[in-house]
Amino acid sequence: PELIEEGLMSPPEGMKWDDNSHEWRVATEAELVSDGRRELGEREIVDGDFVREMTPEELEERGLLTDEERREWRIENILSRLDEIDYESTRPLRAILAEKDTEYDRQKISDLETEAEALREELKGLQE
Repeated sequence: PELIEEGLMSPPEGMKWDDNSHEWRVATEAELVSDGRRELGEREIVDGDFVREMTPEELEERGLLTDEERREWRIENILSRLDEIDYESTRPLRAILAEKDTEYDRQKISDLETEAEALREELKGLQE
């Protein structure tokens, strides 16, 4: 370790000296980045001890999403929300079918269907 600190030697590939155990150990991705032994790609980010690909949200925040990626991301979000709407409609529909519904149940179904219609229309436009 002293020779490395003095610049006379390079650390073993992918390793880092552990001052607590006085042994070489495998370096984390983040340590390799901070030591300058690994460069981050344009779409990578350090997250704790790991390097990972940025999420679409992070890419969007940084202006790195292409138009095609933005379109695909929006399609995925719409499909996911449509699945959630199906799930959220189960309880009010069950109440309606059992004839034990309330105004809340009918309004909830109406609101969910209005949202789903708008999402299906947007999805149609994105898939053309």
